[in-house]
Amino acid sequence: MTSKSSKPTDPLGGQLFVVGLGEGGKPKGARFPASETKLLEIGLAMGLGVYEATNEEFSALGMKLPVGRIYARGRAFIPNIKQDLYDRLKSSFLNNGASEKGTTEQDPKVASGLPRSWDEIAPGHLVLSEEVDQHGEGFWECIVQAREDNILTLRFRDYPKAPKFNRHVASVALINPGPPS
Repeated sequence: MTSKSSKPTDPLGGQLFVVGLGEGGKPKGARFPASETKLLEIGLAMGLGVYEATNEEFSALGMKLPVGRIYARGRAFIPNIKQDLYDRLKSSFLNNGASEKGTTEQDPKVASGLPRSWDEIAPGHLVLSEEVDQHGEGFWECIVQAREDNILTLRFRDYPKAPKFNRHVASVALINPGPPS
């Protein structure tokens, strides 16, 4: 008989966990192989945090998340999860059970992907902007695609097939990212 695998195993599962609140404040979460390098960008664009397990307790909780999917066009499927699981994961985050990828902080942000000032706006952040050629119709969620000086290239979050458009940084509204740290 031969052994099943000669590869060394990662004691923490080699997984990344994408967790946060989606539209309407519903908890969302999924797990992905650690090799999925697109996750940080995708997670931020969706306003979710991307976490790496730093202990076995958090890894065990994270493994209860459903497996997520990344599509060829760079979009991800992150399903809704039960409030109880989300609360336990959040509690584990606050007890330093996980580290958020792309940051040096141990405590996760209340909402990732939301800039705290107009100077901080960068690609992947979520902001509000008026519809392209319709003034007075209200503001809509947009994902920043690029920034050159004070000009932002945006696309509507909920309408990815709509054309990209440019706005001056002073013409967009910020979404409250939570209490100051």
